[in-house]
Amino acid sequence: MKLSSFPGENVKLCASNIDDKCHHLEAGYKLPEDVGVTICDILRKCSVEEFCIPFINKHSELDLNPQVMTCTELIYLANSKYQSLVDAHLWVHQPSNEDLISAGLVAKVDALSLLTNVGLKPKK
Repeated sequence: MKLSSFPGENVKLCASNIDDKCHHLEAGYKLPEDVGVTICDILRKCSVEEFCIPFINKHSELDLNPQVMTCTELIYLANSKYQSLVDAHLWVHQPSNEDLISAGLVAKVDALSLLTNVGLKPKK
């Protein structure tokens, strides 16, 4: 799992996914002690360098002491950092091939839908 695999590197979607997984693991008493390191690994796989920096630093801290931050605190940090970058218009991610393919497919479907709505048949 990595942040860059979420469409638009959507931190809120990724963080929600991580939160769900952590709650399920916690409910089954299977949450690893070093889960914070794993969360940092997921979040620092992102094309927005300014977003990655806190998670690189936290990764080092959590390596030394896994109790430094909880899952909830890391998720809160991720959402806060993401929102501050979005608000400052600094969230500019590099689109992945998956983003480009998805955008192309959506455009094609929209064009076909438009043609169908006006009663035209698509060209082959």
